[in-house]
Amino acid sequence: MVHPQKLVVGLGNPNIFGMGTPHNFGRVATERFSGSKGWEWWWTAMSWVKEDPSKSAMFVLPGLPMNLSGWCVHRVVQTIQVDAGARATILIIADDLRLPLGQVVLSPSISGAHRGLQSVAYSLSDTSIPVLRLGANRRHLDMSKGLSHGGVLQTLTPDQCIIFEESLPQALARISGFLLSKG
Repeated sequence: MVHPQKLVVGLGNPNIFGMGTPHNFGRVATERFSGSKGWEWWWTAMSWVKEDPSKSAMFVLPGLPMNLSGWCVHRVVQTIQVDAGARATILIIADDLRLPLGQVVLSPSISGAHRGLQSVAYSLSDTSIPVLRLGANRRHLDMSKGLSHGGVLQTLTPDQCIIFEESLPQALARISGFLLSKG
């Protein structure tokens, strides 16, 4: 097996629990980016994995619930022998309740109370992994229009889905930028 230079991990829940909720934003962005390429998913190390044809990048969807996803990421890193200590090698994509819905921010490291990210940091013994954070906070929306703010496990309304979909091109561009960067 050729060892990929980059690993993109989309956090979310692996089953119907969480579908249509902000908690699966990382998973959706990863699927959307890699899905546009037509590559095949395969199962290894408790995760769904896709490899680009050049073997330079791999996309990972952990097969366990969000809060246990670090274990899956650790297994993938061990199985495919990615240098987990190389900061420029791994990108984690996750929802972030600290950001307004629709905002996309690339942060240089894992921080905050997000349990999925904490699981990854703990499992890899590294917080210096960059995170593409997709805004999930709906409190800023106009409540008079009947838009509920809810938590990360509350289903998005149709209007909220539009806001998320409109943010995806920016997220996909950030993933592309990560893959093209040196490191």
